[in-house]
Amino acid sequence: MMQIREITDAEEFNILKSKWNKLLKKSRSNNIFLTHQWLYTWWKYFGEGKRLKIILVEEENGELVGIAPLILEKFYFLKRLTFIGAHQSDYHDFILFPRQEKRVLGAIIEYLYKTSDWDVMDLKEIPEDSETLKVLDGSPYLKRNTVQSTCPVLNLPESWDDLFSNFSKKMRRNLRYNLNYLNNKFQINYENCERNDSLKRNMEVLFELHQKRWRKRGLEGAFINPR
Repeated sequence: MMQIREITDAEEFNILKSKWNKLLKKSRSNNIFLTHQWLYTWWKYFGEGKRLKIILVEEENGELVGIAPLILEKFYFLKRLTFIGAHQSDYHDFILFPRQEKRVLGAIIEYLYKTSDWDVMDLKEIPEDSETLKVLDGSPYLKRNTVQSTCPVLNLPESWDDLFSNFSKKMRRNLRYNLNYLNNKFQINYENCERNDSLKRNMEVLFELHQKRWRKRGLEGAFINPR
C-alpha cells in the first residue's frame, strides 16, 4: 500500500535532495529543470508570496516512487496549483517511478482532489511525450489540454561543411560576412568550458555580454534583476 505525505516547509524540501535526484534519474521525465538543485534554487529566489505543496508517494518499505513538485499561488481571487519553477523553466512534469506511472500519478491526483486548499490546477509546459499526458488523456481529471510552446530540433550532420551547405543562400552569405568581419576586426579564440573552476567566470562573461546587447537596444535584458 502506498503512503502519501505533503511537504510545505523549505527545510524539508532541502533535505530531499538525494532521494529526489535518485528517483528523477530512474524516471522517464529526467531533465535539468526537474532536478532538486534547479527547483530548490528557484524556490529560494522566486518563492515569495507562494506556498510549497510537494506531494511525495512512498511504498510501505519507504521507497520514494513519486513526486509532485507543486506550489500554491494567488491567481486573481483564486488559489492556483502549479509546478515549482513556473515561468522560468522550460519543462515541467511529475516525477514518477518507471512503469508505475499510472498507479503513482493516480494516487497523487486522487490525493489532490481530496484536499481543499486550491481552486484551479494549471500544469504548464509538460512535454508532449510525457507519461503524465498519456495517463491523464481521456481521464475525468484532464479538463483542457492545449499546445503552449514548440521546441524545434535540428539534427546536426557530421561536419560544419555539411551543415553550412544545408543553409539557404542568404544564410550562407550572412554567415560568411559575419565570420570574416570578426576575424578581420578581432583576434578570435574558441574555448571549451569543461571545468567547474572556469564555469563561474564564463557565466559572468555571458551575463555581461547579454546585458550589453539588450541595453544597446534600450531594453533591460534577462539578468537585470539580481535574483
